[in-house]
Amino acid sequence: MTLVGKIFTTLILVMSVLFLGIAITVFATHKNWRELVEDPDTGLKTQLATANNKLRDMQDEQARSLELLATEQAARRHALGSLHTKWQDQSEKLRTTENAFSKLQADHRRYIEVAEQSTIALEKLNTEVVKLRQEILAAQQARDTTFTQIVNITDQLNESEGTLRQLQEIQNQLAEQVSEYKKVLDAHDLTLADGDLRAPTVDGLVTKVGKSDLIEISLGSDDGLREGHTLDVFRKGTYLGRVIVRHLQPDRAVGVIVKEFRRGLIKEGDRVATNLANI
Repeated sequence: MTLVGKIFTTLILVMSVLFLGIAITVFATHKNWRELVEDPDTGLKTQLATANNKLRDMQDEQARSLELLATEQAARRHALGSLHTKWQDQSEKLRTTENAFSKLQADHRRYIEVAEQSTIALEKLNTEVVKLRQEILAAQQARDTTFTQIVNITDQLNESEGTLRQLQEIQNQLAEQVSEYKKVLDAHDLTLADGDLRAPTVDGLVTKVGKSDLIEISLGSDDGLREGHTLDVFRKGTYLGRVIVRHLQPDRAVGVIVKEFRRGLIKEGDRVATNLANI
């Protein structure tokens, strides 16, 4: 029930009570109705006038109440319109949020799939990395082995080059000696047929090292040596120098070291030979 209905119900109730009271008063009293009506103090006209005044006051109050009710209804309609607008805005925001949430859920599912695929790929890569590490380790070991072989080969090559240079020097020195021998033979009008100055192919050891660059070897005249023969001294393939035979005995000989050909310290046990193939 609205406020207007309540007001009208109240007015009807008041009027009913009022008229009921008047009726009860009229029937309860047996007075002169003219006097009762026209009595200026307690007459019905006075009461009617008072009641009319009250009715007008109540009607004015009703009008004010209706006006207030209209104002409140307008305010409520305005507030309701504002709430409806806000509700529409919130509904739109809710739909937008739901759409965004749906999109986020789809993105989340897609990201999960990508993450799962990435995990599988990562596991494969880890397996490949382990395999590559093993291959790298094997390659490093092979490289180290190869490097060691290269170093050894390089050392052998350097040693061979050193030996080659020594042999080239020996060859050059031999060529110079041959040239000097030829000059001597030419100066004395001799030929190789007049005497063999070449030492026979022998292979012996240094048995003693003395002073004044003299050494004793385990070869003698029984081995075909003669004074003036030249022999080369080696140790484990390393050229040490050259000696010239000065004194001979059947089983030993004494030679002097040629300073120009010295390439190292000659010791007991070093090998002495005339054939390079024997070193």
